[in-house]
Amino acid sequence: MNGYWIPNNTYVGVSQTLRVIPDKSFNISGSVNINMLYQSKVQMYIDFYSMDGAFISSSIKDMNEANGKYTLFAYQGIIPSNAVFATIYFLIRSTGDYGAGSFYLDSASFNYN
Repeated sequence: MNGYWIPNNTYVGVSQTLRVIPDKSFNISGSVNINMLYQSKVQMYIDFYSMDGAFISSSIKDMNEANGKYTLFAYQGIIPSNAVFATIYFLIRSTGDYGAGSFYLDSASFNYN
């Protein structure tokens, strides 16, 4: 994923929406290799939605260091009781005007515990 000239607090990235089971324990993980960041950060994001598409909650994990090697990005939690769908994102979010970044994503997964 590459992004350049990203306006402040906007993002570029990849996402996938999936059906989830309410009240289940879950984990998300992905190996991320951040090559470059300028006024930006890499985020792993999960948003939960009800059956009618209403937003319920989200969980966010940030990485702010471009180290040029794969690092495990992981999060564990419990799916909200009224959630039916979730969207998972790996993205570059700008933290200033004209943010930029580049990362590789490998082996992303969502699992129930």
